[in-house]
Amino acid sequence: MIRLGITGGLGSGKSLALKVLREQGIPVEDADRIAKELISRQEDLKKKISFQFGEDIYSKGELNRALLAERAFSCRVNQETLNSLVHPAVRDAVQNFFRKTEELGHPLAAVEASVLLEAGHADAYDRILLITADEPVRLARALLRSGLSEEQIRARMALQMPEEQKRKLCHSVIENNGSPDQLKMALLDLLERLLNPDR
Repeated sequence: MIRLGITGGLGSGKSLALKVLREQGIPVEDADRIAKELISRQEDLKKKISFQFGEDIYSKGELNRALLAERAFSCRVNQETLNSLVHPAVRDAVQNFFRKTEELGHPLAAVEASVLLEAGHADAYDRILLITADEPVRLARALLRSGLSEEQIRARMALQMPEEQKRKLCHSVIENNGSPDQLKMALLDLLERLLNPDR
């Protein structure tokens, strides 16, 4: 089974890519969704996050996402602290997802992970796809969909690995400056090449 990792910066189009793959019957998982679930429910992890970022991060056991984001994304050190707590558990969950899909006989499964490369998880995948777009395009998309201010988006972008560095570490790159249909066609072409390499 081919383990495909999909990564890219804020506003690049990763979520749309995952939707396209799901429509093609490809088993998909979202590492960011896994992380959010773990942060909200795993008691041991909640204790560690509270210790690092403040007891007020959780109120009556419920996570204050805005407050955690404000503190975790305020600087690189805080972001790396949060990642060091969350990423090992996310990696375990991703490996479990791949194991289950392989047992079911799927030829390919995909995981979207925005910080796949930053987390040092490249070895968990057979192929890594970078979906990218020009910064003004990514910024406009993020402003439209994320509910964050331009300042907040730019701050998060600054904490991510530069796009040019990501390009060097990925097996495939899709430039997503166009329409959703163009992204879909590029993904279908990539799937064809991955699943039928001899054609």
